[in-house]
Amino acid sequence: MINHDELRELAARASTIRERLGGDYEPGEPAGEIERVRARDRLAAWRQSVTAGNYALFAGWLAHQGLDEADAVAILGRVRLKTGKALPQWATACAWAMPAMGSATDVPLPEHGESDNDKHVPFEQLLWPVVQDSWSKLKLAVGNLLLQRWSRPACVDLQRGLLRRLSIALAWPLYTDFNLFRHFWRYARGNLNWVLLSPDSATIYESFLAEWRNGRWREFFLEKPVAARLLGTIVSSWLDTTAELLQRLHRDADRLGNVFGGGRKPGRVTSILTDRSDPHGRGRTVAILHFSNGLTLVYKPKDLGVDAAWEGLMQWMEWRGAPVALQTPAVLPCDGYGWTTHVVANPCAPASNSLNRTIQELMIGNEAGMAIAFVAREQIFDVRALPGNLTEDEQTALGDLLEETGLFTRVSEFRPPGPAGHCGLVSSLPVKIDAGRTL
Repeated sequence: MINHDELRELAARASTIRERLGGDYEPGEPAGEIERVRARDRLAAWRQSVTAGNYALFAGWLAHQGLDEADAVAILGRVRLKTGKALPQWATACAWAMPAMGSATDVPLPEHGESDNDKHVPFEQLLWPVVQDSWSKLKLAVGNLLLQRWSRPACVDLQRGLLRRLSIALAWPLYTDFNLFRHFWRYARGNLNWVLLSPDSATIYESFLAEWRNGRWREFFLEKPVAARLLGTIVSSWLDTTAELLQRLHRDADRLGNVFGGGRKPGRVTSILTDRSDPHGRGRTVAILHFSNGLTLVYKPKDLGVDAAWEGLMQWMEWRGAPVALQTPAVLPCDGYGWTTHVVANPCAPASNSLNRTIQELMIGNEAGMAIAFVAREQIFDVRALPGNLTEDEQTALGDLLEETGLFTRVSEFRPPGPAGHCGLVSSLPVKIDAGRTL
């Protein structure tokens, strides 16, 4: 096991510069010469990162932080968590997650299928017990009521999502440790018959697993505190964000049926594809949920105000008589997150059916002079040419709607090629106008 003092040592060794500047850590025991050399090397790397090696600029930057070089060397040396300061959340999670990786209990792996969700991952024999312990903690945190909406395959999908995250973060340091073990195993007494092993033999790997479970896991994490931090950070954020997803789905179930299902409740979740985006906000990612009534929805853990504004714009253009049908995913924006219909990625349609072509068709016959303009795909477009001859009030309304998306900025004067200048909406990036001019 890992005791409390060892967890505090891990927390200190894996702490970031920002955390060390935050007041929770203090210099440790007086460093020896080797530790002082390491600290000076780290200071040089820090200087190179911040000011490209410029001593004067770096000294000024340190002064702005209330530090001098001596302070910086102390921060980059050995530190300790101050007395009375609690362990960070990731270190608390490590207290149970690290021993789980060294568990000798035979935890059967789930069945593997053909989908990306079911593929093998490196070192899953060591990581799966962590997933199982995490799942037990999640069930205690959310209760059975929330999990009743999830089928058993969907629950396994959630667990596999954690397994993939752990493997992505820890596979390389684990492989480095395995490679070292393999080197010594081959030449240990009595193991010279390794040359007779077939290429697909798992003999060495199984010996590695046995030694890992016999205590090697403890040495591994005490020598690699950042690996411990990755493990603790991933499992703690997964517990928080997965519980959040379960709670949000339970709370929004009726609204999902009304908005996306024509009044029919979506039913149980039959499967889920996790990590459909880069992680942000402590590991939150986009997920695609399939429900028992055939509905497929996308969960996005971010504000969907822009998506809702875009949906309103497309509906408005269709109401104004757009020459082709404009389709956009239905959106249910909530507080800091939202749900949308799932759009299957099909090959691109012909240009005449694309949104860009649609807007160009709306502009046919346009003359110089515009009241409201907006940008799409590096082109300036005039909405005055929309079928129906928009009134000034309607043009202003469209401008307001575009501005609400956050993608466009109103400018006081806009001068396209032509004799007159007009008020318009433009993107924040340079935009091409006709013969190579820029805005």
